[in-house]
Amino acid sequence: MDTFIEDLLIQQLQIVSFHCLKYEDNKWHTCSKIGEKSCDEINGELCDNLTEIRFDAFSNKIRVRNILEIDSGDISSLINKRLISNVLTLKIWDQTISIDQLKLIGSFVKICEFFDVSVKSNKQNDASLAEIIQCFPMLEDFTLSGSSISVNISSKTVKELLKIPHFSKIKYFFLQNISDKFDIEEFYNSFLKKNKTMDVKLSFDSNISETFKQKLSTIVNEILESETTDFWPPMFYGKFGEIKNKLSDARVRYCQIKQ
Repeated sequence: MDTFIEDLLIQQLQIVSFHCLKYEDNKWHTCSKIGEKSCDEINGELCDNLTEIRFDAFSNKIRVRNILEIDSGDISSLINKRLISNVLTLKIWDQTISIDQLKLIGSFVKICEFFDVSVKSNKQNDASLAEIIQCFPMLEDFTLSGSSISVNISSKTVKELLKIPHFSKIKYFFLQNISDKFDIEEFYNSFLKKNKTMDVKLSFDSNISETFKQKLSTIVNEILESETTDFWPPMFYGKFGEIKNKLSDARVRYCQIKQ
């Protein structure tokens, strides 16, 4: 990348476009597609053969046009001061990030995957799930997973999500380690029973109450007994019997008819 940095200094560009950008082991890496013309292949996938780049060697603004991956470490200086985001795919591991930082990144994001990520609100509390989704107005694919989820899930979460205009436009929605504070009955009656376009997968915490498990069983039994193909059955994961296998059959039936 030394030649590239020399070229930047000569051209005195205010903004430099990158196709892929990945932060890993406290180092930034990018692919060879640098500059507006070479960044036209916007596919949401990380290129092979990434090489290290030192952003402290030049002061230009940085535009990312395809994918941004962050695997731990402090990335606040780049995001807060230099990043111009046209990112299509955002993947973050083992990171604490603020809502304001997500807003800076999220305007064009269609695919968002968080693994062991803690998102903080402006008051430094855990941000709500609705606050996170609101950062991505073009979102199509959302995954929130990990051994522990530092997101504020409450009895209000479902109602907050359903108020977001673009929530229903999401095509894939996966949450892991959901607590029994999540209003699954409201989600089922107000959204899932009408949903024809979103693939919903919910994985519940192992410590959910017996009362909550019964609510899940009631929903699953209603889906199975109705044998309906009017909506896309969700997938539920967790330690509560054969629910997953039962729902799999209903989902297969729906997808076959959908095709």
